[in-house]
Amino acid sequence: MNEDLENNPILDNPGRECIPLADMVAMIGVNHRAAPIEIREKLAVPRTRIEAMMQSLRESLGLSELVILSTCNRTEFYWASEKAVDPMEFFRAFPALDLETLAKLAVLAYRFHGKEAARHLMEVTAGLDSLVLGETQVSGQVRSAYEQSRAKGLTASALNFLFQKAFETVKKVHTETALLSQKASIPSVALEFAKAIFGELEETYVLVIGTGEIAELTLELLQDRGVKKIGFVTRSAERAVTWQSQCASAEITTLDNIQSVLPKADIVIACTSADKPVLTSADIIQARLTRQRRFLPLLILDLGLPRNVAPEVGKLQQVYLKDIDDLSEVVEKNKVKLEAEVAKARALISAGVSDYVQFCRTATAAGTIKELRALVEEIARKELERTLGKLAQLTPEQKQMIEELVHRLQAKILHNPSERLRFISRNGQGQEAVEWARMLFGLDPLDSAFPSSRDAHRSPDPDKKR
Repeated sequence: MNEDLENNPILDNPGRECIPLADMVAMIGVNHRAAPIEIREKLAVPRTRIEAMMQSLRESLGLSELVILSTCNRTEFYWASEKAVDPMEFFRAFPALDLETLAKLAVLAYRFHGKEAARHLMEVTAGLDSLVLGETQVSGQVRSAYEQSRAKGLTASALNFLFQKAFETVKKVHTETALLSQKASIPSVALEFAKAIFGELEETYVLVIGTGEIAELTLELLQDRGVKKIGFVTRSAERAVTWQSQCASAEITTLDNIQSVLPKADIVIACTSADKPVLTSADIIQARLTRQRRFLPLLILDLGLPRNVAPEVGKLQQVYLKDIDDLSEVVEKNKVKLEAEVAKARALISAGVSDYVQFCRTATAAGTIKELRALVEEIARKELERTLGKLAQLTPEQKQMIEELVHRLQAKILHNPSERLRFISRNGQGQEAVEWARMLFGLDPLDSAFPSSRDAHRSPDPDKKR
């Protein structure tokens, strides 16, 4: 970069913060800290319904881009739009929410915009905002949510770079800190809770209701802890056959036949994606009539959202019902061990946010520079063709010399304007500079300046009326 450009007091003035690509991004959400499970479960969006909901919200709110993240601990909406959007409209899209719940959400929900939305997403993806600090499962859930939106054409430049930068930053967090050393997860904390009640778990019978991702992780943890007696309950016979091939030593049954295994259980872990309880008081009362180890309490760990177990089950004698929010006691003890690693992770995330902001600033100028170069190249090409057409007597070597001269002139003329636009953009004044550049060179307005915001460049032919 030229020395006069670096030391120019006018260009070096950051001025007002203006980051158009980041300014398009906003989010709203609730998590385990913001809202109780009674509210969160009303906002759970099954994966099978997410696509229809995204399409509906995009059309009704006029969004450019949208990603919905729905897990057992949070429901969050990330969107990009060139116009203001009322964040509460995302919650109003849930037909089952009454006015009282919506009023509570207006107070409980958190909202972030621009670089703060980026910071929040990075903290979520790294597991810093999870109930279980440093859990790795959430990183996969964020990636899955993003990929689902991207596959349906619901993301473009704004959210694509935001999420890709988040994944890049979190990879550094996972490799440069010991945040994952505890191998923490919601099932692992649930089993710590079980251990506090039963002591060692080797002789207990653990019944897992569900055969999804959480169930797979639970199976691995149970086997690591030496648990020999394990049962699984699925909602379909087909799934039971598939699961039996994965876990030959476990007892597999379907939900409609749960009473064949429920009386054996000391610990029940419910982790299905059902939208209503799969275990009721009647189920437990019936199972207790033939329960094999009546002298022991029955511990039920409900890891589902919406909840898999009817809340009144917890009122039965000798039954301990714990949901996700009840795991906080064990979680708080584990947090103390990771304080130093959390500090390192937050530093890496701050650097990631700075990189994100820097990119968004330079992206303000990137599209304009690309179009400006295309404009000048097209002018040079046409004029070169016109001139060489009149100089038929030139040798091929002479024509090549003229072509190289034109290309050098073109590059030299464009160099300083391009460098100045990049420099000004990095210092937060890119929007105004780009607007002037586009106006002076007859390019389209700034709203089409982002690299992926339009399908093709307009014709840069100066002879064509604009």
